[in-house]
Amino acid sequence: MRRTIWGDNGGVRIEAIEWSPQVEPSAQGVPLVFLAGGTGNARSGEVHAPAATSGRLGTRPRRLLGVSRRGMGLSDAPPSGFAPADFAGDVRAAVAAAGYERFALFGHSMGVPISIELALSDPGGLAGLALGDAPARYIDFKADGTFDSILSWPSDFASWDEAFDWLFRNAGRTSANRVLFEQIKRREFTERDGRIRSFVGREALVRTVEESVTTHVDYRPRLGEISCPVLLLVASSGWSPMQPADLAAYEDRVRDLAIARLQSGHDLGQFSDAGPLHAELGVLLDRIDG
Repeated sequence: MRRTIWGDNGGVRIEAIEWSPQVEPSAQGVPLVFLAGGTGNARSGEVHAPAATSGRLGTRPRRLLGVSRRGMGLSDAPPSGFAPADFAGDVRAAVAAAGYERFALFGHSMGVPISIELALSDPGGLAGLALGDAPARYIDFKADGTFDSILSWPSDFASWDEAFDWLFRNAGRTSANRVLFEQIKRREFTERDGRIRSFVGREALVRTVEESVTTHVDYRPRLGEISCPVLLLVASSGWSPMQPADLAAYEDRVRDLAIARLQSGHDLGQFSDAGPLHAELGVLLDRIDG
């Protein structure tokens, strides 16, 4: 079962999507809240939803809640307020609206520092934390140029065919990619006012970049304050933002840490074979359930 949930973070409406199993709540495990990185939105959780609801994230079926941080998906985009504390508040608002008393949180990439922010500033009910292949730092995106290429992308298209042609301009407009596009297009775009519009809020992304100049944070000195079990997921094949010093900071400071090295790139297999990722998440979730 899928439902849309709306949280309220100080008047900013936050979109979340929940996938739930068809079993009694007493038979369910702790819900897993997923915060995608980069320009992801609540629909990005669809990758993990079948495994969660069928009992393949651990040994119990459980709810999966995907969250669209402000400016992404259908969440509001206020004129300001795009710092880590604001994004963590968005997650907290979605969790409150879903009614979870206990939950696990899985943040990927940019979702990692936001998840750490929540674990440090507002950890109530947080039973476990999975951190997907990113350092314990919220960086200056402007200096790093993180979103420069994305900000040059078009934000809407005249038709689905035009959106497909652009999205697969470098990968090839093959029949296989057409099938893939049909599978993912509703996660990336919505049809409104006769146009195909991206779920990436461009102005919100601009504000996120600009505000990061003064709101970047190094969480490494505070990792010892995290009180729940932590699973660190590290890509061991292909590009990763993790450097040896970043890994050492987790190893030296997190009190209850497990490290899983996945034979994948930075996406951790989410867009190819998520089985190994789900197996590692399941170990953490089974422990929390127990």
